[in-house]
Amino acid sequence: MTEPSRAPARYRWLQVLAEGVALGAALGVVLGLIWWWVTPPEKWVVTQQGVFPQDPGGDAWFASDGWFLLIGAVGGVALTVVIYLRHRTEPVATVIACLVGTAVVSLIMWTLGGVLGPDDPNDLIHTVDPGTVLEGSLGVRATAVLLAPTLASLVVLAIALSMTRLVSDDRDPTEVPYPASALPGASTDVWSEPDPS
Repeated sequence: MTEPSRAPARYRWLQVLAEGVALGAALGVVLGLIWWWVTPPEKWVVTQQGVFPQDPGGDAWFASDGWFLLIGAVGGVALTVVIYLRHRTEPVATVIACLVGTAVVSLIMWTLGGVLGPDDPNDLIHTVDPGTVLEGSLGVRATAVLLAPTLASLVVLAIALSMTRLVSDDRDPTEVPYPASALPGASTDVWSEPDPS
């Protein structure tokens, strides 16, 4: 008798999780394109000893990680807001869907940016002359920035769930959510006279 009642709950969980993954994949593609488009390429100089960054302390040296952090955080917030507003009555499933979805966002962003970016200069070192300046491949140096969408999601979830808890705590426990006349079987005529019989 308990199995039929569990089936709808499992279905709702799978539905919320599937929406999180699908939304994460879509955002990952869009944000990956934006990351590739706005990030200035690094410049590498080919020498007899190998390839070396043209300007190790320049803006381009840190731009890839910085843009990934910013764009990924925005994507994590956007995904969390959408999933929470659609499924806030399923808090556990919402949290899991947001965590999985933001992981998908980060993975697709990282992969797509690397595919669209220039080739690794080390692969071209034997095909160009010394002194040639090449554009570096798009990637992240600090792998911790890959957690930006997930961390942003956790912050939004913490705020949203805390506000929901505060609102529910402020409600009067004696307050009837529906008027007595709206209950099943109740008379709609509040001022009806008693039966003389």
